[in-house]
Amino acid sequence: MAEPTPPKPQDPKAPIVKRLHIGGLTPSTTLADLNKRLATFGTIEGDISGLGKVDAVGRTKNFVHVTLKTNVGQLAKRMNLLSGSTWKGANLKLSEAKPDYTERYGPSSLPPDPA
Repeated sequence: MAEPTPPKPQDPKAPIVKRLHIGGLTPSTTLADLNKRLATFGTIEGDISGLGKVDAVGRTKNFVHVTLKTNVGQLAKRMNLLSGSTWKGANLKLSEAKPDYTERYGPSSLPPDPA
């Protein structure tokens, strides 16, 4: 029986599009602040979702989801650098997010448009 081959490391310059969960934000965080902070990661694809939304109790949510277009090496470096760092008086938590609802289940699982 042949031994399994170890996985090949990804090329650090390989382009990648990732959806990230960024937690630990303060209510004073603005869209401009996040755009400036994430500019070192790469290009923001789409919008930053969750910023300023209020939960069922009336508190502002302290996290956002963002999709970034970057490369493997840049993403790993920036996530290691920023995750756990203090920004605006709070500890940032960066992790890979689950796919968006429409990506996970596809357009067939969306409710039909009212006619």
